[in-house]
Amino acid sequence: SKFSQVADNSMTSKTALAQIGQLGMDICKKAFRKNDWVANSKKTVELKGSSSPLIDSGELSQSITYIVEKA
Repeated sequence: SKFSQVADNSMTSKTALAQIGQLGMDICKKAFRKNDWVANSKKTVELKGSSSPLIDSGELSQSITYIVEKA
């Protein structure tokens, strides 16, 4: 595990946290690509022009990132 690798000094805590951050980011972005949420309401579709929830310009999913500070 990442924790045992950090404990036995075969991995730095910064590297472990970066890998965990990358994993979380990948999971979130995969949810956007999968897009299996309930469709938008008729009113939202009229206003937005799309039945896909949380997806309009793609800017939200593209903004998902992570930062490792003070590891």
